[in-house]
Order: sequence, then structure tokens, then C-alpha cells
Amino acid sequence: MNGYQVGLNSFENSTENFPFRREGYLDHLTWHSGRPALRFFGFGDPVNCDALIGEEIRVTVHDDRVCSSCGDDVDPDRDVCWDCADSPPMTPCIWSPGTECSWGDCPYPEYKRDACAHTFVVYLVAKDTIKVGITRADRRQARWAEQGATHAIIIGECHNRKVAGIVEMCLAEEYPSKADSSWYVPVDDPVGSLVEAADEAGQYFPDRLDGCYTLHDMSAAETRKRVVSVPDRGNQVNDEVVAGNSELSKGDRQRGRVVGVRGSVIATESFTFNANLHAGTRVTLETTGDLAMPKEDSNT
Repeated sequence: MNGYQVGLNSFENSTENFPFRREGYLDHLTWHSGRPALRFFGFGDPVNCDALIGEEIRVTVHDDRVCSSCGDDVDPDRDVCWDCADSPPMTPCIWSPGTECSWGDCPYPEYKRDACAHTFVVYLVAKDTIKVGITRADRRQARWAEQGATHAIIIGECHNRKVAGIVEMCLAEEYPSKADSSWYVPVDDPVGSLVEAADEAGQYFPDRLDGCYTLHDMSAAETRKRVVSVPDRGNQVNDEVVAGNSELSKGDRQRGRVVGVRGSVIATESFTFNANLHAGTRVTLETTGDLAMPKEDSNT
């Protein structure tokens, strides 16, 4: 099925019937307990992305926006408001803890206590390439799913964000720490690629932090058992076709049948909608399927 794209001034011209609708300022597409949910500021209940699979949707990306972090009025020169821009998690110490974190003299002690002074893991994920990253140990499954990885493995464990950031910075010379969030064609043999990379990664840990490496003296077979498969939706998706489809931009309106959800991306037969790129933007989502989350998950 071919989708179509028209200007916003043609919004009312279509007579297609989409009985379920959500319009508001987009927060983020999150994954909780392996289930994708699209969240909007001001709505307590997220959109159930599982229910979108196989359904027709129509998405309109409007021009107006709010702060992508809190939903308040945005600073016209940035994507966030002044308050969020000057506080974690938007500060450089969070994005680059290996170089920017002043751990002993932290200007945000409450945030440090709540978010940084915890066990962090260093991991490798398989996407279109092998990537290194860090996250709180208790968020690892959600983090991998939100990144859109197909597989992941923990290669290090550190006692706070700064130490994990130092390790990540050293490994980033061999494995990228930044990755495109668009739909992609997965790397060939992701499990084998992760096993090989995880075995080699130990040599890139700083000598003083060698004890953080968790795979010392482990055989390839033992390492393979530690590779985790990350959930997505749409196992029958033709990745090469979907990766070549257009990605919705501000001012676009398009419709299509949903074939999959991976990371922050909802993929249809004719276009992809990357929620990460439109956080804080007013979005209208219309669909032929019920948007409600299952009752037990509506408040998670």
C-alpha cells in the first residue's frame, strides 16, 4: 500500500474513517516490561503501540512545540526551557560523564544521589553496528529496548555514573557511543558479533578499572550465554524496505499500515515516525485500532 503526504492545510479534506485519535505534545516512546508505549505530555495514559501493529494510522506533525523535557513553554533558541537546559539530565555532566562530571564537587547533589550514585553497567548492543553504552543497572532492559537494539551484552559493572563514563569513553575509540535512532538493517550475525566484540573489549578498559570488566577468563560459549535478545515488534518487517522509507518531518502528514515498532520508531509500509526526533512537538495520531493500554499497564 502506498502512503500519501499532503500539507497541513489539507488536513480536513480526507474522508477516511479513523475512529481513535490522540493529539497533544509528544513526550517519548518508552518501553516498560517489553511493551512499547507512546507518551504525551498532559495525558496520564500512554498510547498502546502494540495495538497499532497491523492497523492503519495517520500522523500529523505540527509546527508548534513545548520543552521536550518537561512540557513547559520552550526557549525559542533551544528544544528545552531555560530551567531544564541548566539542570540534569540536560547538562554536559550527564551526557559526557567521563570528561564533564565533577563527582567530588557535584553542583547537583540531590540528582547525584538519586540518579548517579548507583551501580551502572557498561554494555555493547547490536544495531547496524556494534555500539557501546552505559546505563543504570536496574534500567538496562528498558534502555536497550528504547535504543532499538536487537541484542545486548553487559561487559562491565561500575559503582557510579562517572566511572562508567570513563570506561565508555575509552571503549568509544573502538566502538561508537552515538547511534542513529532511525530504522536500520541489523548487523549480520548479531550474537556472534557481540561475542567477538565483548571478548576484545577487555583490553580497552583502563588499567586502573580493569576490575570493572565482567568477562575475565570466560570462554566464547560462556559469553554467548550472556547475550540478551531485545524485544521489538514486527518480526516480519523487511528491514531494507522500511529503512529506505521516508521519515516524517515537521509539517508532514501521512498515512499507512503499521508493520513494526523498534526503539523510538513506528514503522509503516510507506513511512516511519521517529518519536525521538519529535519530542515536545504537537502531534496528531489517528488510527483504526484502540489506543488504550491494557488496564494493568496503564499507569506504568
